[in-house]
Amino acid sequence: MILKERLRFSNSNELRLKLIRKHDSDDRTYNLSPASEVAAHIVGDFDMSTSERDIIVENIFELLQHIDDLHPLYLPMQYPLLFPYERMDQRHQFNMILKAGKFSQQFMVDAFTSTRQRQGTFYIYRQKNYPSSSFTGGERYSRENFQDAMTICTSTSFPYLFVAFTCNPCWPELGKLFKELDCKAEDRPNLVSRIFKIKLNKLIRDITKDMLFGSVIFAEILNREAHPELCEAVKNFMIHNPCGSARKSLECMVNGKCSKHFTKKFTDRTSLDEDWYCKYRRRDTGNVMVKNGIELTI
Repeated sequence: MILKERLRFSNSNELRLKLIRKHDSDDRTYNLSPASEVAAHIVGDFDMSTSERDIIVENIFELLQHIDDLHPLYLPMQYPLLFPYERMDQRHQFNMILKAGKFSQQFMVDAFTSTRQRQGTFYIYRQKNYPSSSFTGGERYSRENFQDAMTICTSTSFPYLFVAFTCNPCWPELGKLFKELDCKAEDRPNLVSRIFKIKLNKLIRDITKDMLFGSVIFAEILNREAHPELCEAVKNFMIHNPCGSARKSLECMVNGKCSKHFTKKFTDRTSLDEDWYCKYRRRDTGNVMVKNGIELTI
């Protein structure tokens, strides 16, 4: 007899609820996560064996029915708190999807994985073997990009720069938006990705058209009095945290040495070592930068 029936047929109002768990279970499994983000860890790739979800609903005739995970009513039924009006179109109403924090992130992850699975399944059915090059991340996609890169190297020479551009949620543009919307960066990945794309296009334009790097590449600390804002940005985002004998407990410290090979030695010119690793020009200009209470020269 379930609790609802017990309450219906019992005259007693004194009830006690006791939750009994298995003693071999891990107490940390259902602990509240200290992180403010939600992510999906997908082992392997999407294939035919994982492309179907067993979703059963009861229709108006009280009959059980299978529905597809891309059915327009699947997400509203799975996330009723995000769709109180049972409709996807909420453009002229209060948009709960953007206000639910971690729950919104879970919804986005679920929607993305459902779409990604169906996209892979479509290409598998269409191509009869494996997805075409238009399927981002697929085998043909990676192979054609590799062949294009090798063709470019053949005609223009091999690259000598490896430029990494990452997103920073502390960008002032994002900070202003999040302050106006009263949310965090992880609550609005659409805004973060949009600003990132704008800045990435600007960087590519600076490199290809405005010749940002010029003819000499160096990594030196600038004069703070002449470039205060630039020095502050370099300190926050480009300088390795002080390590070595001053802070031996950091993760980068292995056998008493920095695994990232900091601090770097001074050198008067940019060159390549025996492994073709670029050693940037680092002259002893006398400029220092203070980070976490420790003076750094490079």
